[in-house]
Amino acid sequence: MGWGFGVVRYAICASAIFLLSVFGRSNCSAAAPEAELYDIFGVTHYAGDFVDPNTEAIVVVVLDDACPVVQQIVPTLIELHERYNGFAKDRGGRPTEFDKYPGDRVKFLGVYIKPDMGARRMAVHAAEMRLPFRVLHDSSLALIKHLGLTRLSQVAVLDRNWQVQYTGPLDDRNVQGAARPTASQHYAADAIDAVLAGQPVLTSRRPAVGCKIDFDPPAASTRDVTFYRDIAPLLQENCQACHREGEVAPMKLLTYQEVAAYAGMIEEVVLHERMPPFPGETSRTFANDDRLTDDERRTLLDWLRGGKVAGDPADAPPPLTWPERGEWRIGEPDLVFKMPEPMAIPATGVLNYFYIPVPVNGGKGFAEDRWIEAIETHPGDPKVVHHVQVHEYYGPVDRDPTALDQILIYGLGIESARLLGGYTPGNEEGNQLLLSRYLGDESAGKTAGIKLSKGANLMFEVHYTTNGTATFDQSEVGIRFADEQPDVELDSWFPFRSRADMVIPANVQNHSLQDLYHFGRATDGKPVLLHAIRPHLHSRGKSFRVELVDPRGITRAVMSDSSQHNLVRGEPILTVPVWDFDWQRFYQFEEPVLIMPDQALLATGYWDNTRHNPRNPDPNADVPWGQQTIQEMFNTLLLYEVLEPDDPRILARQKPAVAEVQR
Repeated sequence: MGWGFGVVRYAICASAIFLLSVFGRSNCSAAAPEAELYDIFGVTHYAGDFVDPNTEAIVVVVLDDACPVVQQIVPTLIELHERYNGFAKDRGGRPTEFDKYPGDRVKFLGVYIKPDMGARRMAVHAAEMRLPFRVLHDSSLALIKHLGLTRLSQVAVLDRNWQVQYTGPLDDRNVQGAARPTASQHYAADAIDAVLAGQPVLTSRRPAVGCKIDFDPPAASTRDVTFYRDIAPLLQENCQACHREGEVAPMKLLTYQEVAAYAGMIEEVVLHERMPPFPGETSRTFANDDRLTDDERRTLLDWLRGGKVAGDPADAPPPLTWPERGEWRIGEPDLVFKMPEPMAIPATGVLNYFYIPVPVNGGKGFAEDRWIEAIETHPGDPKVVHHVQVHEYYGPVDRDPTALDQILIYGLGIESARLLGGYTPGNEEGNQLLLSRYLGDESAGKTAGIKLSKGANLMFEVHYTTNGTATFDQSEVGIRFADEQPDVELDSWFPFRSRADMVIPANVQNHSLQDLYHFGRATDGKPVLLHAIRPHLHSRGKSFRVELVDPRGITRAVMSDSSQHNLVRGEPILTVPVWDFDWQRFYQFEEPVLIMPDQALLATGYWDNTRHNPRNPDPNADVPWGQQTIQEMFNTLLLYEVLEPDDPRILARQKPAVAEVQR
């Protein structure tokens, strides 16, 4: 039956290809190579998955993060993509007017081939170069061989049936070992135009330019790596905090047998750098960077691919002793504030946020300001608690808060919340805020704290995600107070993109929005030291970037123009190249970032609202702002300190401004 169906399908496709030459387009893509390609999310696809009903031409380009010719052609690639796929959007993000080549008629695919370049490193380069189209990795070189490509930066232009119409350089600007200032021949663009017009491609091949591709697979490692001597210490330091009994990770990784049983999965998540989960990049240095070093990653991959040798158990490090769940890692709190009643969580369904007032001092708050030196939040049932945010609150505590009461937490623009602490899975440094650890070297030995204002109670904002089992949750927060006002007062700011100006359009793979965070008014025009930062998107998020900029000229109109979002306007102090809703980290800078009164932070969010985003609940929906994960948000939590103008740390940190350039 299967063999007979294959013959019939082949006949249908062959007929369709013949009819295409006579009558026009075909919806059959049988000629797509069976090449397995993984994307920035670590999901494997076949090449033909990316041909949509409106696709008329396909452009494949071989990318690399080191070859200089690749870096040189990126601006032209971006211009070509915009030419053939750009369209104007109204304030809601919906297409309003199409140019000569509307919407995705030309599918651009960037393909990386470097061995062991996992999904994250591929995404880092794509985000760095501001690539607006989908990028993939061809580990086996199957697609590259099928298309006959031999050099990095080489381009193939194909029709919708994957028939090659042109291979070679984008244009004649680059020749081997040299480059002209401008191009006079535009081979790829001419080929695309011909394919779209149904005309023959006049120039079907030009000599390839760029670094030569090595088609010989790398030799297997011969390193002597054993589990007990080399791998067990890595797991203790980087994995076992979560991969043990009662913690958030799905399996234990404590013994040789447990690790060997999941070796294939471990190899995949280490290759793609999904584990250990630390998605952020910075131009500075993070104090809490949990990623494997390059040497550690190579050691683990070599062991997984080299026979998984156990070695001598005598070489193993002693097992670690872990704190019990519920144990306070900040030390014994002065006070513990718990949700007044357990919350019943059903087995299934989508739950709205819960806003639960928690009284302080019988609901009256403290008579004077108190200073929090450490705060830790515990979920009652971590299997269903997506997040807890603990805010200052001045409304009534004897009933559920109304919409008006919520304005007392967030303000009319949702930016006025004073966040004291909270919990999100995998965010240990944010769940246990020991505030003195956020100080730089110049402030070593000083005390630090965040203010709990007099008269304030607490508000727990809790978001639950059902998991198939009914349960109860009664989350709590423990606080240690300083005896006196600390040397350094820290504060939090939670800027949100306006709710009314935020829609992520359906079936768009690289939608972007921007927002500008200027501390000026909130700090009386004084300089700021930024100690930590946490970005936030929902499940359609693709990547996130925060730059330290000179805000002059960055108006609301400029930020509403998506064509300007790829400008490099300043220093990228935080980039999340692959957004992962499940791992929203609180990134602490080893040396706090100085922000002068004439500077600001420019945040750029990118969303992939297509079927190729594995976390997308519905690619056909235009998505508005909303609290549920099926809706979207765009905000950033900032932990900062206000400086006096004569503070000596200002001069020590000041750096030359970064000139604006365009990729």
